[in-house]
Amino acid sequence: MSIFNIKNIPSQLLFPSNSDEDINILIGENGSGKSTLLNDISKFHLSQNSKVIAIANTIYDKFNSRNSRFKILRSSTGKTLARNTIVNAFKILAKDDLKRLRNVANTLVYIGFDPVISLKIKGVNPEFREKLIDSELTSEEKEHLLYYLNRYIDRAFHKENIVDINFTNEKFEDLKNSYLLTMFLYEKQLKSLKLISGINIYLHKNNQHIPLNKASSGELTLVTSLIYLTSVITENCVILIDEPENSLHPKWQIEYITRLNELFYFYQPKIIVATHSPLIINGAEINIQNIKIFKGANGNFILEENEKINVEEIYQEYFDVTTPENRYLSENLIDKMNLLASKDIGLDKFTEEIKNIQDNSYDDKQIKLLDEVLVMGRKIINDLE
Repeated sequence: MSIFNIKNIPSQLLFPSNSDEDINILIGENGSGKSTLLNDISKFHLSQNSKVIAIANTIYDKFNSRNSRFKILRSSTGKTLARNTIVNAFKILAKDDLKRLRNVANTLVYIGFDPVISLKIKGVNPEFREKLIDSELTSEEKEHLLYYLNRYIDRAFHKENIVDINFTNEKFEDLKNSYLLTMFLYEKQLKSLKLISGINIYLHKNNQHIPLNKASSGELTLVTSLIYLTSVITENCVILIDEPENSLHPKWQIEYITRLNELFYFYQPKIIVATHSPLIINGAEINIQNIKIFKGANGNFILEENEKINVEEIYQEYFDVTTPENRYLSENLIDKMNLLASKDIGLDKFTEEIKNIQDNSYDDKQIKLLDEVLVMGRKIINDLE
């Protein structure tokens, strides 16, 4: 039986989602317990017979659930992760519903690619027909493989042997049953019979084919994780994502939660994201109505009640970091001095709060400015006396 600590899980994260916008974010410093909490959440929902999908973008994830309803994509599996994920997704998509196929198109366009994935079969044996006939495969398997290889060779002629799969094909039923997707079901058999040496995968941008391994790390991270979700998501499941900001361009960080919601809202999942990125939070707060943010320390996570849509404010309030050239800080200091002048707070409280901000600052000019603010605070009190 899986062991988890239900007392550490905020009550809002225990209930299944009955909404198409159930977005939750966990924040806190390293060591605050975010990864441990995600693991406890996975085990709790599995105990409630829910399906749980986890995406771990760090090699230090703590997911250790063992259950047929637990699906996980780990970045620690190495360089072949993107290819293996896409191939496994195609094996599912070749025989599944059409909205998943549409999500592949939407995912690729979101990342900046054309809604096309291409393949190239390497090392087609010129005697593949004879070798197939002489193999020990069933008559049905021989018929299928012969059909697929002949179709591929016909399509690949005069095209550098690269054939496109266009996921915006108007005849989606044809695409669903496409021999191109089904080729991946037989790749292992084709290689073992030495009929081919492998299948290369390409992305497509500006009318150019880009080998999958030549895409940037950020592009591969997004393609891999979103296509993985597309292939395994089911209604009312729980999605747990650990540090999605790894390798992501700032623009993608800002849009990450919004796009995630747009791609999968109709499945009504409960989405829980652990992050260190103010940009992910800022983008989510601007575009998602019912987002919940939980700030943690020493394994205890509390729901934040304040609405914040300013990155500087997020740095200060959520991550305890004071940034240079911080407009929010300026407004905050003025508010504190007004409270001091109106005697709504005392000098000791004023000094404590300014010192706390100063301790979190990493800019020498800002630290010096805060010293001057402390002097001004004492002057305000002296003038009042």
